[in-house]
Amino acid sequence: MENRNIAKIVVIVMSILCAAIQTWASGIENKVSWSAEFVRTVGNRNAATDSADIAAYNPAGLVKLEDGAYLNVSTQVMYTESENEVNGISFDSETTSLVPGVFSVYKNGAWAGFLTLTIPGGGGNVDFDEGNGTTYEIGRQLMFLANSKLSAESVPRSYFYDGISSQSLEAEHFVVGVTLGGSYQLNDILAIAMGMQYVTANKNAKGKIAIDASNALTGVNGDLQGRIEYEQTAQGYAGVIGICLFPNENLTIGARYETITKLRYDTDVKDDNLGILAASGITNTTKVDRDLPAYIALGTSYSFTSTVRVEASFNYYFNENADWDGLENSADNGFDAGFMLEYSLTTSLKVSAGYLYTNTAIDSEAISREALQLNANSVGGGFQYQFGENLTTNVGFYYSFYHETSRTTDIGGLGLDTYRENYDKALTNVAVGIQYKF
Repeated sequence: MENRNIAKIVVIVMSILCAAIQTWASGIENKVSWSAEFVRTVGNRNAATDSADIAAYNPAGLVKLEDGAYLNVSTQVMYTESENEVNGISFDSETTSLVPGVFSVYKNGAWAGFLTLTIPGGGGNVDFDEGNGTTYEIGRQLMFLANSKLSAESVPRSYFYDGISSQSLEAEHFVVGVTLGGSYQLNDILAIAMGMQYVTANKNAKGKIAIDASNALTGVNGDLQGRIEYEQTAQGYAGVIGICLFPNENLTIGARYETITKLRYDTDVKDDNLGILAASGITNTTKVDRDLPAYIALGTSYSFTSTVRVEASFNYYFNENADWDGLENSADNGFDAGFMLEYSLTTSLKVSAGYLYTNTAIDSEAISREALQLNANSVGGGFQYQFGENLTTNVGFYYSFYHETSRTTDIGGLGLDTYRENYDKALTNVAVGIQYKF
């Protein structure tokens, strides 16, 4: 097959190259589920002042911790079910991801220093071992192009390619962030925080697709198999600014702003046996822009009594200002909004329950079949238990109900081969965290 024909399917292949394989409800690129405390409150941590994990959520609020050194470590187990229903055929992926979070704090008087390790983007993987909408579309496009060539050579239609014999796709994406900063209490009602975050990102995908003809003829319509494997890496920096207000002993208001993280991925093509990528200029020297957008995080916490506390949080993602090689034009600015209720059963045991709504604000035509950036409702809860004065554990759970969506795909762009695609997804997240105060 000629390179100029192969190049016609590059737009489809680029959906793999640009896909951010994401697992939890958040922004299109930004991920904010970092701690067990976040999970047990279902995303409502922007005004919290009770654990070291707030170094990532409400860093200015660290001034309310008791003096001392803190180490907080969390592990999230995320089980994701993704479905592409394409032309009446269902393609499924079921994966489990382990997502760590580490938060260290030193508090002394009016100031606090912090160092955190989080996963601010990506954060998961998919494994469509029988293919998905992307491989199916590539297979249909390969048949379209191969049959066009056979037709031009006057080969009878009875010898045309008519089936996809095998297909598969694996992909993953992780962005690891390390943040260093400090907080200072200016007066009784105001504290500020500043920090710098360094991120390193890794994205890789491997797929294959094979087409065949029921009426095979040696030298005319033999099996045609394409393989694609690549890896992309990037590094970047972002600034963090936070403020926290304490109008009275019961009310806390937190705000945090994270600047854009410019990420330009270097590409390492490991396999491209049909020259699909090379024909369109995608080589080991190709650069792909996929920034982490800037965002603002707001929250308010109010304690009605010594045992009852409520908190509401809101995150707003500036997707439109990011550089995604033009794909940002298919998205608006997105947001998360939620609330939670926390109740202290004893001086050692707290229970909580919460809700979070996520609006990714991406056009259905631009949704990655691998990432499935769908709107979602998340509900869950958990508990915190304190063992003595220094050791605390948090256990949380939430379930995300994603909003099913669909779009129409047109192979060849001529309306001759169109079909409907439906996308759905579900996430179960269980987290355990331990904090020790030295």
